[in-house]
Amino acid sequence: MRSRGFCHFIRLTCLSAILVCFAPTADAQKKNFRFNYYTSEDGLSQNMVDCIFQDSKGFMWFGTWNGLNRFDGYTFRTFTPGEKKGQRPGSIFIHDIAEDPYGNLWIGTADGLNVYLYEQDRFILYSHCLLYTSPSPRDRTRSRMPSSA
Repeated sequence: MRSRGFCHFIRLTCLSAILVCFAPTADAQKKNFRFNYYTSEDGLSQNMVDCIFQDSKGFMWFGTWNGLNRFDGYTFRTFTPGEKKGQRPGSIFIHDIAEDPYGNLWIGTADGLNVYLYEQDRFILYSHCLLYTSPSPRDRTRSRMPSSA
């Protein structure tokens, strides 16, 4: 009986020590966040945002149902289909944004994949037909035929 009570006492003591050690660090990990709410009245192309990305240069990018938006902390620059070819993504429906090691942005849209070349300030569209086509069976058999030399 005594050993059972002693084991219970040791467990409670260890648990109490652990709680006392880790309780102050839980409060130290709290962070205060500041949140700003932006709408189309602030320059965003639409209030429905599908994706948000911060690039290596510090710009915030917002993909909406009405184009791509770049935010520098003060103003929005909107890339929409109404602009000149090469100066806009291929579709207004932006689904995803990622950055490659060279600092170029890859934008997934309803019409395919776009790359935004920072240094040239232009977009290149890779449409679905280029991304998802496979060679026809005729092309495969032709490549297996020995050359007539």
